[in-house]
Amino acid sequence: MIQVFFTSYLVVLLAELVGDKLLFTTGILATRYRASPILIGVVTAFALKMLVAVWFGYLILRLAGWIIATLSALTFISTAIILWKEKLPSEEPIVVPTTVPSFLRSAVVSFSAVFFAEWGDAGQLAAAGLAATYRSFLVVWLAAMLAMITKTLFAAGVGTGLRHRLPQTLMRYGGTATMLVLAVMAAFRVD
Repeated sequence: MIQVFFTSYLVVLLAELVGDKLLFTTGILATRYRASPILIGVVTAFALKMLVAVWFGYLILRLAGWIIATLSALTFISTAIILWKEKLPSEEPIVVPTTVPSFLRSAVVSFSAVFFAEWGDAGQLAAAGLAATYRSFLVVWLAAMLAMITKTLFAAGVGTGLRHRLPQTLMRYGGTATMLVLAVMAAFRVD
């Protein structure tokens, strides 16, 4: 079981870190929102996505590519719109922003940005394949979740660091532009 766990963890983590768009999404969310609601939203989304991957991995492979691409593109566009419309705190040098999105709103945006994007990505496919290979649903799911949480903590740490070092206006423009680029990449299935 330990070998299955560590193999699953490493395979999913490597699949997710190499060119995964959600790594950037999580980092961008961390430039706008507090870490705790992001982590709750993202971890919940990852838990559900990996549950689907492990239980129904073969169905994900059978979905039409255009459906996956369309859902991913729409999710990134929606996230870009939310980032663009979000009220910015004043540009005065203060440690805590004067307007902070609610905990629930931040968690829902984070959940949605992850849950509805990139179905059938490398991490999900790896988890589905590992579950089928090892026939160990719970171990593969736990290892895949730990890999996703590791990726999220890394991306959120980078994004949080940027939030305190760069102007909010720059973060808004950069985050919105990145989400739109990711939407185009998802629509045309560019990895």
